[in-house]
Amino acid sequence: MSEICNSILLFLKMGKFLRLFAKLNFKRLGFYLGLIAGPLLIYILFRNTDFSLLADKLSGLRLTFVLIIAITTVSQLCAVIAWYLAFPEKMKVKSLYSLFKIRLIGESFAQINPLNLIGGETFKALLLKRWLKVGLAKGAMSILTSRILLVLSMFLLAVIGGTMLFMRFDLAGIRVYAYVFLGMVIILYSYSFYTLGKGHGLFFFAAGLLAPLASKTAIAAKAVSLFKEIDRDMVILYKKRKSAFFSAFFLSIMHMVIGATEYYVIFKALDVDVGFFTCIVFDLSSTAVRSMGFLVPGQLGFEELTNRIMFSLVNLNDDYLWQTVSIIRRGRQFFWIITGFIFYAVASRSGMVPASDKANYENKQ
Repeated sequence: MSEICNSILLFLKMGKFLRLFAKLNFKRLGFYLGLIAGPLLIYILFRNTDFSLLADKLSGLRLTFVLIIAITTVSQLCAVIAWYLAFPEKMKVKSLYSLFKIRLIGESFAQINPLNLIGGETFKALLLKRWLKVGLAKGAMSILTSRILLVLSMFLLAVIGGTMLFMRFDLAGIRVYAYVFLGMVIILYSYSFYTLGKGHGLFFFAAGLLAPLASKTAIAAKAVSLFKEIDRDMVILYKKRKSAFFSAFFLSIMHMVIGATEYYVIFKALDVDVGFFTCIVFDLSSTAVRSMGFLVPGQLGFEELTNRIMFSLVNLNDDYLWQTVSIIRRGRQFFWIITGFIFYAVASRSGMVPASDKANYENKQ
Protein backbone atom coordinates (compact mmCIF):
# COMPACT_ATOMS: atom_id res chain seq x y z
CA MET A 1 0.00 0.00 0.00
CA SER A 2 2.82 2.38 0.88
CA GLU A 3 4.48 1.65 -2.47
CA ILE A 4 1.27 2.65 -4.28
CA CYS A 5 1.04 5.88 -2.25
CA ASN A 6 4.68 6.69 -3.01
CA SER A 7 4.08 6.05 -6.72
CA ILE A 8 1.04 8.38 -6.70
CA LEU A 9 3.04 11.10 -4.90
CA LEU A 10 5.89 10.68 -7.38
CA PHE A 11 3.44 10.93 -10.29
CA LEU A 12 1.91 14.12 -8.83
CA LYS A 13 5.36 15.65 -8.36
CA MET A 14 6.24 14.80 -11.95
CA GLY A 15 2.99 16.42 -13.08
CA LYS A 16 3.89 19.63 -11.27
CA PHE A 17 7.38 19.51 -12.78
CA LEU A 18 5.96 19.04 -16.28
CA ARG A 19 3.57 21.98 -15.82
CA LEU A 20 6.43 24.19 -14.67
CA PHE A 21 8.51 22.93 -17.61
CA ALA A 22 5.73 23.83 -20.05
CA LYS A 23 5.59 27.38 -18.68
CA LEU A 24 9.28 28.01 -19.31
CA ASN A 25 10.22 30.71 -21.81
CA PHE A 26 12.61 28.66 -23.92
CA LYS A 27 13.92 31.63 -25.90
CA ARG A 28 14.85 33.47 -22.72
CA LEU A 29 16.19 30.27 -21.15
CA GLY A 30 18.30 29.62 -24.26
CA PHE A 31 19.61 33.17 -24.11
CA TYR A 32 20.68 32.81 -20.48
CA LEU A 33 22.26 29.43 -21.19
CA GLY A 34 24.08 31.09 -24.08
CA LEU A 35 25.44 33.71 -21.68
CA ILE A 36 27.05 30.84 -19.81
CA ALA A 37 27.99 28.62 -22.77
CA GLY A 38 29.79 31.34 -24.76
CA PRO A 39 32.32 32.42 -22.10
CA LEU A 40 32.74 28.78 -21.02
CA LEU A 41 33.62 27.77 -24.57
CA ILE A 42 36.08 30.67 -24.84
CA TYR A 43 37.71 29.59 -21.56
CA ILE A 44 38.10 26.00 -22.78
CA LEU A 45 39.59 27.09 -26.11
CA PHE A 46 42.00 29.69 -24.67
CA ARG A 47 42.86 28.22 -21.28
CA ASN A 48 46.38 27.11 -22.32
CA THR A 49 47.21 30.24 -24.31
CA ASP A 50 50.27 32.39 -23.64
CA PHE A 51 48.56 35.78 -24.00
CA SER A 52 51.83 37.74 -24.12
CA LEU A 53 52.88 35.75 -27.20
CA LEU A 54 49.41 36.19 -28.71
CA ALA A 55 49.59 39.95 -28.06
CA ASP A 56 52.95 40.11 -29.87
CA LYS A 57 51.41 38.45 -32.93
CA LEU A 58 48.44 40.83 -32.90
CA SER A 59 50.59 43.97 -32.45
CA GLY A 60 52.11 43.49 -35.89
CA LEU A 61 48.70 43.41 -37.60
CA ARG A 62 47.45 46.98 -37.02
CA LEU A 63 47.60 47.94 -40.70
CA THR A 64 46.06 44.59 -41.60
CA PHE A 65 43.10 45.41 -39.36
CA VAL A 66 42.62 48.77 -41.13
CA LEU A 67 42.69 46.96 -44.48
CA ILE A 68 40.11 44.46 -43.20
CA ILE A 69 37.77 47.29 -42.20
CA ALA A 70 38.13 48.70 -45.73
CA ILE A 71 37.44 45.27 -47.27
CA THR A 72 34.37 44.65 -45.13
CA THR A 73 33.10 48.15 -45.97
CA VAL A 74 33.11 47.19 -49.65
CA SER A 75 31.43 43.89 -48.74
CA GLN A 76 28.74 45.77 -46.80
CA LEU A 77 28.15 48.10 -49.75
CA CYS A 78 27.65 45.12 -52.08
CA ALA A 79 25.01 43.72 -49.71
CA VAL A 80 23.28 47.10 -49.42
CA ILE A 81 23.12 47.64 -53.20
CA ALA A 82 21.84 44.07 -53.62
CA TRP A 83 19.09 44.85 -51.09
CA TYR A 84 18.34 48.12 -52.90
CA LEU A 85 17.90 46.19 -56.16
CA ALA A 86 15.76 43.51 -54.47
CA PHE A 87 12.81 45.86 -53.95
CA PRO A 88 9.99 44.93 -56.36
CA GLU A 89 9.67 48.62 -57.26
CA LYS A 90 12.66 50.77 -58.09
CA MET A 91 13.74 53.09 -55.27
CA LYS A 92 15.46 56.45 -55.41
CA VAL A 93 19.26 56.34 -55.44
CA LYS A 94 19.41 58.71 -52.46
CA SER A 95 17.87 55.91 -50.38
CA LEU A 96 21.15 53.93 -50.55
CA TYR A 97 22.76 55.75 -47.62
CA SER A 98 19.66 55.21 -45.49
CA LEU A 99 19.63 51.52 -46.46
CA PHE A 100 23.29 51.27 -45.44
CA LYS A 101 22.50 52.71 -42.00
CA ILE A 102 19.39 50.56 -41.59
CA ARG A 103 21.24 47.38 -42.51
CA LEU A 104 24.14 48.17 -40.21
CA ILE A 105 21.84 49.03 -37.29
CA GLY A 106 19.78 45.87 -37.85
CA GLU A 107 22.86 43.66 -38.06
CA SER A 108 24.30 45.26 -34.92
CA PHE A 109 21.09 44.73 -32.93
CA ALA A 110 20.93 41.15 -34.17
CA GLN A 111 24.23 40.45 -32.40
CA ILE A 112 22.92 41.36 -28.94
CA ASN A 113 19.19 40.64 -29.20
CA PRO A 114 17.85 37.29 -27.87
CA LEU A 115 15.82 37.04 -31.10
CA ASN A 116 19.07 37.38 -33.08
CA LEU A 117 18.44 37.46 -36.85
CA ILE A 118 14.65 37.70 -36.48
CA GLY A 119 14.95 40.67 -34.15
CA GLY A 120 17.47 42.40 -36.41
CA GLU A 121 15.40 41.91 -39.57
CA THR A 122 12.24 43.09 -37.81
CA PHE A 123 14.01 46.23 -36.68
CA LYS A 124 15.17 46.86 -40.26
CA ALA A 125 11.53 46.73 -41.42
CA LEU A 126 10.54 49.23 -38.71
CA LEU A 127 13.31 51.63 -39.72
CA LEU A 128 12.38 51.27 -43.39
CA LYS A 129 8.88 52.43 -42.53
CA ARG A 130 10.10 55.36 -40.44
CA TRP A 131 12.96 56.64 -42.63
CA LEU A 132 11.92 55.72 -46.16
CA LYS A 133 8.12 55.48 -45.78
CA VAL A 134 8.17 51.86 -46.96
CA GLY A 135 5.21 49.79 -45.74
CA LEU A 136 6.03 47.03 -43.25
CA ALA A 137 4.84 44.29 -45.62
CA LYS A 138 6.82 45.62 -48.58
CA GLY A 139 9.89 46.24 -46.43
CA ALA A 140 9.74 42.75 -44.91
CA MET A 141 9.43 41.16 -48.36
CA SER A 142 12.44 43.11 -49.67
CA ILE A 143 14.46 41.93 -46.65
CA LEU A 144 13.35 38.33 -47.25
CA THR A 145 14.16 38.52 -50.96
CA SER A 146 17.64 39.91 -50.35
CA ARG A 147 18.21 37.29 -47.63
CA ILE A 148 17.15 34.50 -50.00
CA LEU A 149 19.57 35.78 -52.64
CA LEU A 150 22.33 35.79 -50.00
CA VAL A 151 21.53 32.19 -49.04
CA LEU A 152 21.52 31.14 -52.72
CA SER A 153 24.89 32.81 -53.23
CA MET A 154 26.27 31.19 -50.06
CA PHE A 155 25.20 27.72 -51.14
CA LEU A 156 26.62 28.16 -54.66
CA LEU A 157 29.93 29.45 -53.30
CA ALA A 158 30.03 26.65 -50.73
CA VAL A 159 29.71 24.07 -53.51
CA ILE A 160 32.34 25.79 -55.69
CA GLY A 161 34.71 26.31 -52.76
CA GLY A 162 34.14 22.76 -51.51
CA THR A 163 34.86 21.39 -54.99
CA MET A 164 38.14 23.29 -55.16
CA LEU A 165 39.01 22.18 -51.63
CA PHE A 166 38.36 18.52 -52.48
CA MET A 167 40.95 18.85 -55.24
CA ARG A 168 43.56 18.92 -52.48
CA PHE A 169 42.68 15.39 -51.37
CA ASP A 170 44.22 12.58 -53.39
CA LEU A 171 41.30 10.18 -53.14
CA ALA A 172 40.18 7.98 -56.01
CA GLY A 173 37.05 9.27 -57.69
CA ILE A 174 36.44 12.17 -55.30
CA ARG A 175 37.27 14.77 -57.93
CA VAL A 176 34.80 13.26 -60.37
CA TYR A 177 32.03 13.23 -57.75
CA ALA A 178 32.82 16.82 -56.76
CA TYR A 179 32.59 18.03 -60.36
CA VAL A 180 29.38 16.06 -60.94
CA PHE A 181 27.79 17.59 -57.83
CA LEU A 182 28.88 21.07 -58.93
CA GLY A 183 27.35 20.47 -62.36
CA MET A 184 24.08 19.30 -60.80
CA VAL A 185 23.90 22.43 -58.62
CA ILE A 186 24.49 24.70 -61.62
CA ILE A 187 21.73 22.88 -63.53
CA LEU A 188 19.41 23.25 -60.52
CA TYR A 189 20.07 26.99 -60.34
CA SER A 190 19.51 27.37 -64.09
CA TYR A 191 16.21 25.49 -63.79
CA SER A 192 15.14 27.65 -60.84
CA PHE A 193 15.72 30.81 -62.86
CA TYR A 194 13.83 29.25 -65.79
CA THR A 195 10.82 28.54 -63.55
CA LEU A 196 10.88 32.14 -62.29
CA GLY A 197 10.51 33.26 -65.89
CA LYS A 198 7.51 30.94 -66.21
CA GLY A 199 5.85 32.49 -63.18
CA HIS A 200 6.77 29.85 -60.59
CA GLY A 201 8.90 30.93 -57.64
CA LEU A 202 11.66 29.13 -55.80
CA PHE A 203 9.20 27.84 -53.18
CA PHE A 204 6.63 26.59 -55.70
CA PHE A 205 7.25 22.90 -54.91
CA ALA A 206 7.49 23.48 -51.14
CA ALA A 207 4.15 25.30 -51.16
CA GLY A 208 2.63 22.46 -53.20
CA LEU A 209 3.87 19.81 -50.76
CA LEU A 210 2.50 21.70 -47.74
CA ALA A 211 -0.81 22.61 -49.39
CA PRO A 212 -2.66 19.41 -48.25
CA LEU A 213 -1.68 20.22 -44.65
CA ALA A 214 -2.73 23.88 -44.84
CA SER A 215 -6.35 23.05 -44.02
CA LYS A 216 -5.32 20.96 -41.01
CA THR A 217 -2.63 22.99 -39.25
CA ALA A 218 -2.22 26.74 -38.83
CA ILE A 219 1.58 26.50 -39.15
CA ALA A 220 1.35 24.83 -42.57
CA ALA A 221 -1.23 27.39 -43.71
CA LYS A 222 1.02 30.28 -42.68
CA ALA A 223 4.02 28.64 -44.35
CA VAL A 224 2.13 28.14 -47.62
CA SER A 225 0.90 31.75 -47.53
CA LEU A 226 4.42 33.05 -46.85
CA PHE A 227 5.98 30.91 -49.61
CA LYS A 228 3.40 32.13 -52.14
CA GLU A 229 3.95 35.75 -51.14
CA ILE A 230 7.73 35.45 -51.46
CA ASP A 231 7.38 33.69 -54.82
CA ARG A 232 4.99 36.37 -56.10
CA ASP A 233 7.43 39.17 -55.29
CA MET A 234 10.42 37.29 -56.70
CA VAL A 235 8.55 36.52 -59.93
CA ILE A 236 7.58 40.20 -60.25
CA LEU A 237 11.19 41.25 -59.64
CA TYR A 238 12.51 38.67 -62.13
CA LYS A 239 10.01 39.47 -64.88
CA LYS A 240 9.84 43.26 -64.60
CA ARG A 241 13.43 43.95 -63.53
CA LYS A 242 15.46 40.96 -64.66
CA SER A 243 18.70 42.93 -64.84
CA ALA A 244 18.14 44.14 -61.26
CA PHE A 245 17.48 40.56 -60.12
CA PHE A 246 20.71 39.16 -61.59
CA SER A 247 22.67 42.24 -60.47
CA ALA A 248 21.40 41.68 -56.92
CA PHE A 249 22.35 38.00 -57.14
CA PHE A 250 25.82 38.87 -58.47
CA LEU A 251 26.35 41.48 -55.74
CA SER A 252 25.24 38.93 -53.13
CA ILE A 253 27.95 36.61 -54.42
CA MET A 254 30.48 39.44 -54.37
CA HIS A 255 29.43 40.28 -50.80
CA MET A 256 30.40 36.76 -49.74
CA VAL A 257 33.56 36.62 -51.87
CA ILE A 258 34.87 39.97 -50.63
CA GLY A 259 33.96 38.96 -47.08
CA ALA A 260 36.05 35.80 -47.48
CA THR A 261 38.98 38.00 -48.57
CA GLU A 262 39.28 38.89 -44.88
CA TYR A 263 40.68 35.43 -44.14
CA TYR A 264 43.00 35.61 -47.15
CA VAL A 265 44.46 38.98 -46.11
CA ILE A 266 45.06 37.82 -42.54
CA PHE A 267 46.81 34.66 -43.75
CA LYS A 268 49.02 36.68 -46.10
CA ALA A 269 49.92 39.07 -43.27
CA LEU A 270 50.88 36.07 -41.12
CA ASP A 271 52.85 34.57 -44.04
CA VAL A 272 50.65 31.47 -44.17
CA ASP A 273 50.00 29.91 -47.58
CA VAL A 274 46.26 29.22 -47.89
CA GLY A 275 44.30 29.20 -51.16
CA PHE A 276 41.48 31.68 -51.76
CA PHE A 277 38.80 29.00 -52.24
CA THR A 278 39.83 27.50 -48.89
CA CYS A 279 39.25 30.94 -47.35
CA ILE A 280 35.77 30.98 -48.88
CA VAL A 281 35.01 27.62 -47.25
CA PHE A 282 36.34 28.94 -43.91
CA ASP A 283 34.11 32.01 -44.10
CA LEU A 284 30.98 30.10 -45.12
CA SER A 285 31.59 27.45 -42.44
CA SER A 286 31.95 30.17 -39.83
CA THR A 287 28.68 31.77 -40.98
CA ALA A 288 26.83 28.44 -40.93
CA VAL A 289 28.07 27.41 -37.48
CA ARG A 290 27.39 30.86 -35.99
CA SER A 291 23.80 30.61 -37.21
CA MET A 292 23.44 27.41 -35.17
CA GLY A 293 24.41 29.31 -32.04
CA PHE A 294 21.82 32.02 -32.65
CA LEU A 295 20.78 32.09 -28.97
CA VAL A 296 24.32 32.96 -27.85
CA PRO A 297 24.95 36.74 -27.87
CA GLY A 298 27.35 37.48 -30.70
CA GLN A 299 27.71 33.70 -31.14
CA LEU A 300 30.64 33.98 -28.73
CA GLY A 301 32.85 30.91 -28.91
CA PHE A 302 31.20 29.40 -31.98
CA GLU A 303 33.37 31.17 -34.55
CA GLU A 304 36.48 30.37 -32.51
CA LEU A 305 35.53 26.69 -32.36
CA THR A 306 34.80 26.64 -36.10
CA ASN A 307 38.18 28.19 -36.92
CA ARG A 308 39.96 25.63 -34.78
CA ILE A 309 38.16 22.71 -36.44
CA MET A 310 38.41 23.99 -40.02
CA PHE A 311 42.07 24.95 -39.68
CA SER A 312 42.94 21.48 -38.38
CA LEU A 313 41.19 19.89 -41.38
CA VAL A 314 43.69 21.57 -43.73
CA ASN A 315 46.67 20.87 -41.43
CA LEU A 316 46.91 24.36 -39.93
CA ASN A 317 47.46 23.06 -36.41
CA ASP A 318 49.11 26.09 -34.79
CA ASP A 319 46.76 27.19 -31.99
CA TYR A 320 48.06 30.76 -32.14
CA LEU A 321 47.06 30.94 -35.81
CA TRP A 322 43.34 30.29 -35.33
CA GLN A 323 43.35 32.39 -32.16
CA THR A 324 44.94 35.34 -33.95
CA VAL A 325 42.51 35.07 -36.87
CA SER A 326 39.53 34.77 -34.51
CA ILE A 327 40.52 37.81 -32.44
CA ILE A 328 41.03 39.99 -35.52
CA ARG A 329 37.65 38.96 -36.89
CA ARG A 330 36.06 39.66 -33.50
CA GLY A 331 37.66 43.09 -33.54
CA ARG A 332 36.17 43.77 -36.95
CA GLN A 333 32.76 42.59 -35.71
CA PHE A 334 33.01 44.85 -32.65
CA PHE A 335 33.93 47.82 -34.86
CA TRP A 336 30.79 47.42 -36.98
CA ILE A 337 28.55 46.84 -33.96
CA ILE A 338 29.80 50.08 -32.39
CA THR A 339 29.33 51.87 -35.73
CA GLY A 340 25.75 50.60 -35.90
CA PHE A 341 25.05 51.85 -32.38
CA ILE A 342 26.50 55.26 -33.27
CA PHE A 343 24.20 55.50 -36.30
CA TYR A 344 21.25 54.55 -34.09
CA ALA A 345 22.20 57.04 -31.37
CA VAL A 346 22.53 59.87 -33.90
CA ALA A 347 19.19 58.93 -35.48
CA SER A 348 17.54 58.85 -32.04
CA ARG A 349 18.85 62.30 -31.15
CA SER A 350 17.68 63.75 -34.46
CA GLY A 351 14.20 62.29 -33.95
CA MET A 352 14.43 59.83 -36.87
CA VAL A 353 13.67 56.89 -34.56
CA PRO A 354 10.38 57.41 -32.68
CA ALA A 355 10.03 56.57 -29.01
CA SER A 356 7.49 53.84 -29.82
CA ASP A 357 9.97 51.98 -32.04
CA LYS A 358 12.69 52.29 -29.41
CA ALA A 359 10.31 50.98 -26.76
CA ASN A 360 9.37 48.03 -28.98
CA TYR A 361 13.01 47.12 -29.40
CA GLU A 362 13.78 47.47 -25.72
CA ASN A 363 10.82 45.20 -24.89
CA LYS A 364 12.22 42.54 -27.25
CA GLN A 365 15.40 42.54 -25.28
